[in-house]
Amino acid sequence: MLHDVGKPTTWTIEEDTGRHRFIKHDEIGSRMSKTILKEMKFSKKQIAYISAMIKHHIHPAQIVESKDTTEKTFMRFIRKMENNLIDVIYLAMADRLSARGEAITDEMVESCLND
Repeated sequence: MLHDVGKPTTWTIEEDTGRHRFIKHDEIGSRMSKTILKEMKFSKKQIAYISAMIKHHIHPAQIVESKDTTEKTFMRFIRKMENNLIDVIYLAMADRLSARGEAITDEMVESCLND
């Protein structure tokens, strides 16, 4: 539920294209989640896990969509996520599936999920 909590503070619209951007919302959201979860009395372990999921939820899609991705890039991400790899992949998939609209077609979503 918190993975996009950083979007409102990072929202911009590109003047030339009208495209909505949320640059670094993952990093800002990760920091914001720590405060929110601490106030809600989550454990340190839960806070670390959730903030890591938020911080890295965009990376699986970026890795898959990049033309320059190497095996080294994949392995670095796998090592970074350790036991949370599958969880962040599922979060990234859910995030992508929820993003359908005028600018993101079903074909774009399917391509990302199937690559």
